[in-house]
Amino acid sequence: GYGDMTGADDCVGGLVGSNGGTVAASYVTESVDVTGVTYVGGLVGNNGGTVSDSYAAGSVSGDREMGGLVGRNLGGTVTTSYATGDVDGTSTVGGLVGNNGGTVSDSYATGDVTASDDRAGGLVGGKDLSGEVTESYATGNVSGTDNVGGLVGINEDGPVTESYATGNVSGSSYVGGLVGQRKGGAVSDSYWDTGSTGQTASAGSPDSNGLTTTQMQRFGPLS
Repeated sequence: GYGDMTGADDCVGGLVGSNGGTVAASYVTESVDVTGVTYVGGLVGNNGGTVSDSYAAGSVSGDREMGGLVGRNLGGTVTTSYATGDVDGTSTVGGLVGNNGGTVSDSYATGDVTASDDRAGGLVGGKDLSGEVTESYATGNVSGTDNVGGLVGINEDGPVTESYATGNVSGSSYVGGLVGQRKGGAVSDSYWDTGSTGQTASAGSPDSNGLTTTQMQRFGPLS
């Protein structure tokens, strides 16, 4: 994609507004900044299908349910994809997916995430409706007020497995190196860097899963 993308309403994406099919091997360059209100994504605004082998590099800004790649992933799948742009909004803001109610796997985000209110995550802002995150990671800095996590801001339900976070995390309440607040869903085989995140604890995980930077070096980028 080329040129900025601005939408006055919902479902705004750098490539697709709403996807119910398949988006594969697609990308949006860093020259494309995406702006909207809700369901705003660097590649896809609202995803109910499959996004695979794709990436978005531009920044994303708006209000709610915004992600560097996908704004809202409701019953869909995001796999082997990534986002590198910064994401800035009010609530439910994620480096890769704003609100995940589907599956995110083998994916990552490196952009900084800022929420002026709640639910900010380096990878996923809010994870609802048994949404799953597996074999994924986030390295961007994350800031917000409540429910702020290096990987997931708030985990309502569904598992988080084999994932990690390394970006600095800051907020007022329910702040975690990996997950800000966990209301449901298991968190397993997942870790955060206590030095770079600035956090010694994470919701749903023992403090021992917070590792030093040296210990984290065994986690290389996903291949």
